[in-house]
Amino acid sequence: MGTPRNFGQFAQALRALAKVPSATAAPVAAALTRVMRKNFRSGVDAYGRAYAPLTAGSLARGRRAPALRKYAKFASVKPLPSVGVAFVVEHPQAGFHQTGTQFMAKRIVVPDGALPAEWRRIVEREFKRLVKARMAA
Repeated sequence: MGTPRNFGQFAQALRALAKVPSATAAPVAAALTRVMRKNFRSGVDAYGRAYAPLTAGSLARGRRAPALRKYAKFASVKPLPSVGVAFVVEHPQAGFHQTGTQFMAKRIVVPDGALPAEWRRIVEREFKRLVKARMAA
């Protein structure tokens, strides 16, 4: 059994495919950042569920609905140096909202289980786009 004539092209394509997961991180992070910020401004979590309404006390202190809308500017998704992304909400109260407290309703700031369907579609779309681009090169 001999080596196929196009083995060099095949090996080149495999090397290109090996880089797809890490190359996917940046476009996925940018798209998920836009979705995450839109969700905050709309008052819904990553799964499309409305946040718990503000309490009378919060409204009395000048807060406005929807809850957490001001967090949008603190939310981002960062590509990791190897493979993957990190969800970041750089606000000191974010963790309390994620888990809830005896005085604060739980409002899921970042996905806490399965990846939301919309987010999964973004990851799949970017991965397929890069696979196609790498295989065409």
